Amino acid sequence: MPILTRSFPHPAHPMEIPAIGRSIFVPGRDVPPERLYHAPRCPITPPRDAMPNPRDALPNPRDAMPNPLPRSPSHVILLPFSFIESQWRSPPMQLEFVPIEEFYFELTLAVKTLEEIETPGLAAIVGQKLQEKFQEPSTVAAASQNTYNYVFRVTDVDNSPFHRLIISIADWGGNLRLGSDYGWTLNEEHRATKSERFPQRVQFAADLKAHLQDWLAIDL
Repeated sequence: MPILTRSFPHPAHPMEIPAIGRSIFVPGRDVPPERLYHAPRCPITPPRDAMPNPRDALPNPRDAMPNPLPRSPSHVILLPFSFIESQWRSPPMQLEFVPIEEFYFELTLAVKTLEEIETPGLAAIVGQKLQEKFQEPSTVAAASQNTYNYVFRVTDVDNSPFHRLIISIADWGGNLRLGSDYGWTLNEEHRATKSERFPQRVQFAADLKAHLQDWLAIDL
């Protein structure tokens, strides 16, 4: 590789023109060599384009990653709407059926009506689907307007300070009635009182309806 030696004027004489190599000459007068200093010998740096990039030798981690989803011609990943919608929904509730032998130990005065749905024929459809899954309801009909009442424990929703959470699915006068003790508790006299979760009953009712729609394949 060629070596270039450069000579520059001494800092004390900034007006002097530098000389290259051994050509120590300034038009009009000579410059003594002692008034110049020389830069250290160094190889000529090649152009930046000719220098190898050390990053080119490193493997690209993206090349080793599998591509789980095919890409469209426009390189945009297309996801089905059902997948996107499933990411918005809350996880399904965990419901545990309460048989008739345990009904009177679970149902309390804290169970209040969440919502009454008046869609014609809906109560009969829901009652038929629940009968196919659990046979007999949790309690015997208490009135002529009521033919079934299925009670469930909800095991994955917090209802503190109350120690448990119950929902009931029943018919009343041809309507579908959803009830729960969410947002309620019992005081020392075993009377139902509202808890700090009472304002969230509307949201809980919406979550329960969404779960029943998927679980029973019905429209609420």
